[in-house]
Amino acid sequence: MRQSPSHVRSLMIDEDFWAKVFKRIGEGVSLRSVAEDHGVAYSTLHDRIHADDERKKRYLEALTSRAMHHAARIEELVELVESGKLEPHAAKVAIDARKWIASRFHPRQFSERLALDARVEKIDLAQMHLEELKRLMQKKKVKEINPENTEAL
Repeated sequence: MRQSPSHVRSLMIDEDFWAKVFKRIGEGVSLRSVAEDHGVAYSTLHDRIHADDERKKRYLEALTSRAMHHAARIEELVELVESGKLEPHAAKVAIDARKWIASRFHPRQFSERLALDARVEKIDLAQMHLEELKRLMQKKKVKEINPENTEAL
């Protein structure tokens, strides 16, 4: 049930409310579920989080905790399958969903993609070519032909 606008405004400035929101997210609950539980529109919570740098930082930390929560839950599901308390197909669906969540909210830890560190340097090929030609000329002692010394030929 949606709260009255005045109640929602009072929640938005209540630091205890925000602490509960981030704690719940860290326990694996989505922001949408938290919004529904408090009777606040998802967009209101989302916008208020992203309008404040400190809240946004806390939210990102909570998402990392959420990823860790789902990774730990995967281990619990594996144990349930091994003990015969959970059907393997059902566990696979749950595990795949939790792996996806974990990889999105903590990609550095749980993503299956390779992280590549590519550095691009600007290279002047014409300059490299000239320097190599000069080096070869020095090595082979090639006689330089300049307009000044063409009469000697």
